[in-house]
Amino acid sequence: MRELSSESHGFRPVVALILLVSLIFLFSAVFSLTGAYLAVWIFGIESIKDFTASFNNQMQYPEAMIFLQGFTAFGTFLLPAIVYARIIRSRPVSFFTLDQPVSKQLLFLAIAALIAGQGLVTFTAWLNQQIVFPEWMGALGRSLNEMNENVDRGYRIFLNIHSFGRLLVMLLVAGIIPAFGEEFLFRGVVQRIFQRWTRNGHLAVWLAACIFSLIHMQFLNFLPRLALGAMLGYLFLWSGNLWYSIAAHFFNNAMLLVYAYVYILQGGDPAELQSNANFQWMPVIFSSLLSLLLLYFFKKKAQIANADGT
Repeated sequence: MRELSSESHGFRPVVALILLVSLIFLFSAVFSLTGAYLAVWIFGIESIKDFTASFNNQMQYPEAMIFLQGFTAFGTFLLPAIVYARIIRSRPVSFFTLDQPVSKQLLFLAIAALIAGQGLVTFTAWLNQQIVFPEWMGALGRSLNEMNENVDRGYRIFLNIHSFGRLLVMLLVAGIIPAFGEEFLFRGVVQRIFQRWTRNGHLAVWLAACIFSLIHMQFLNFLPRLALGAMLGYLFLWSGNLWYSIAAHFFNNAMLLVYAYVYILQGGDPAELQSNANFQWMPVIFSSLLSLLLLYFFKKKAQIANADGT
């Protein structure tokens, strides 16, 4: 990945992180509140107090909940990254490397690596689900368990894609917005700040992936999201081109959404999409090894492309 000069990046790493966190909190608060009022108005909900009182209340209005999720994600991830780029006097298109050429071969390898990486994601999800909070943790343990249950119920709503129209909406909310917003923020900004700070690309990848996972506030999915974030981080680290991470992120999410749509049309239960009851070691191992092999080929091809200046 090409190094960023202090002039092009604008601030020291600590100051840059403080600025970025401030922007995230500001835009997240504004868009969460505005999104809730818009959801109540658009979907004819009687009271914003009833809608926002609890997660269970929001689940009573699935369409409004999906709208709020997409609207808030846009303000929490995408806008802070774009505003950050503008503040440091850089064109966002150039800052996020969107003006760089894209190799079809590298694009294929990036997407294929993430798709094959579902084996690793499945394993880490299974591993995550083995963690049970003991009674001695008291209120904290109960709170985390309740959070996990809420995540489960929320995913059932998001994966209950019973029409083509709902599929298109979910491709926007859970496909396009996260692919651009989360890659702009976590790979395009956070990872680069940590790389300048630590001068260690690998450490920067894992630190950004850890924050990427933690900020979603979903302990049930911490490990699989950490693995996903690391794979996306290495695509950017090795290529210096954010398009590969964006495309891989989108196809990873879109694949799950399309599968859920087809599965439910055939009479499947959305809850079964999250189940690891049929977890099998051999497919998971084969898929994980294939993903690592594809990432290795991506790294080698990216090194050649960068050396050639293409």
